[in-house]
Amino acid sequence: MKPTTDQQQRIAELEKEIARMRDRERALEEGMRSCGLDCPEGDILGRLDEIVFRTDVLGRLTFVNPAWRQVTGFPTERCLGQPWWEWADPEHRADLRSYHEEVLLGEHRGPALPMQFRMLRHDAEPRWMEARCNLLPDADGEPRGTVGTLRDVTEQRAVADVLRSRITAIEQAGESIVITDRKGNIEYCNPAFSLVTGYHYTEAIGRRPSLLKSGLYDDGFYRDLWATILGGRAWKGDIVNRRKDGTLYHEEMTIAPVRERNGEITRFVAIKRDITDRKRVEAELRKLTRAVEQSPNAVMITDAEGVIEYCNPKFYEISGYTTDEVVGRNPSFLGTDHTPEEVHREMWETLKAGEAWHGEFLNRKKNGDYFWVLESISPILDEFGRITHFVAVTHDISERKALEQELEHQATTDPLTGLSNRTALFSRLEEALNEASRTRRMVLLLYLDLDGFKGINDSHGHAVGDQALKEVAKRLRACVRRSDQLGRVGGDEFAILLPTAERVEEASAVAVKIIQALSTPIEIDGHPHRVGVSIGIGHAPAGDRTAETLFRQADAAMYRAKQTGKNRFHIHSDREDGAEDLPVKHTG
Repeated sequence: MKPTTDQQQRIAELEKEIARMRDRERALEEGMRSCGLDCPEGDILGRLDEIVFRTDVLGRLTFVNPAWRQVTGFPTERCLGQPWWEWADPEHRADLRSYHEEVLLGEHRGPALPMQFRMLRHDAEPRWMEARCNLLPDADGEPRGTVGTLRDVTEQRAVADVLRSRITAIEQAGESIVITDRKGNIEYCNPAFSLVTGYHYTEAIGRRPSLLKSGLYDDGFYRDLWATILGGRAWKGDIVNRRKDGTLYHEEMTIAPVRERNGEITRFVAIKRDITDRKRVEAELRKLTRAVEQSPNAVMITDAEGVIEYCNPKFYEISGYTTDEVVGRNPSFLGTDHTPEEVHREMWETLKAGEAWHGEFLNRKKNGDYFWVLESISPILDEFGRITHFVAVTHDISERKALEQELEHQATTDPLTGLSNRTALFSRLEEALNEASRTRRMVLLLYLDLDGFKGINDSHGHAVGDQALKEVAKRLRACVRRSDQLGRVGGDEFAILLPTAERVEEASAVAVKIIQALSTPIEIDGHPHRVGVSIGIGHAPAGDRTAETLFRQADAAMYRAKQTGKNRFHIHSDREDGAEDLPVKHTG
């Protein structure tokens, strides 16, 4: 079928267009050759480190210079006919395709805008490349493709990354960083500077650091500072400055000179750290330290294992030890056998549970003297709740204890004879009965009343009577064992407790010794005085009596002895016909 006239005309126009395109291509090639773009390796393009490439409108490579193989490791023939972004990391290919299309559409006029991407080498090593593309038009200005360069910027990016990280570090640093010129005019300050001082960087740039002066230092201080840094040395120190709102703050500052390659100082860099809180804490610590050092109480700090790390002067004053003799030891060297083991066990259980412990100890000084302490021990915990130390505050209560003992002695001791009084004797009797009920032992009580003592008192006065009572007490002590309890009940009445007896006969033996001991006249101021004694014996088998009952029984037995002739003893019996009145023969 023959083409129509319109088709023939269209074919003719296409043939003319093809011819024109070939003419433009030959002209372009001549131009490129004249520019060296198609020169063989070894000429201009062969000596370039950058990749020079040309593409068609679809982005397919139509030309690359020898640097392609050097940079990518791929042969030139392998890349031709492939879109140039196919050699990029898959993550960047879509962006490069868009970049190519923008160049073709004429969005970029004038110098080509750069775009960076990762290229994958033949050995799989990623390299960062910077692409610059320009539109390659035909003779009529229509897009024919692109021409561009690829430059390896891997090293530059690494340097830039380092610089960016350093700039970021400076910008985000917690310390204030200020850069000034040689004259001290502020050229840069980071956000921390503004946060600490209250000055926005726009208020600080161009001004001198003197805007922060507190007024607490004289001109000589600043002259010395400037002499140091202008002399090429760094200045370090603590300084008090003033914020924009007028409040003072402490900062730790280092100012260092910055030199050019020729050694000339052109700038100064100041790194400033706000230490206001630290200074406040240090002041508090100094105050606490002075309080501990001057405390009237002994203070001891140990580690978590109880090893002594610190003691204040009062501790050494009380104990008599020196620092070298204490630090590094366990506090147990101060202890005595008078503190029961269960007290120490209870103390450590409390402390290990993270709780404070309070209690009393009888300790020993370096010279061997005993001293009583009231101690408060507290654990010190870290931020994780773990015990790191213990602190013990010790108050010397030796005087208080001595007073307590004196008061107790007065409350439980007969002031004339030094024997236990009725209260102490009664208390000891109750203890003995409780113990006997557990051990099934016998408790015996002897109740004594002197015969003839009233006559001494009435005839010779109370002074002589008191001397007679003291001598009686002395003789009674000689008749009892250490485990027995001897006391004065009142007037001329005495009592003796035998808490661990096995038979009633033991009380009888003691009664006989007493009657015999008092048979010898008592000599006072050269005059003999004779007294006798009536003794009643009460007994509680296996502790089956109360203290009141036993006292009453022994007292009743004593009156029975008096009624039956005095100077004898009587053993109480629940059966009246079984009571015994036993006289004792004696000489004198």
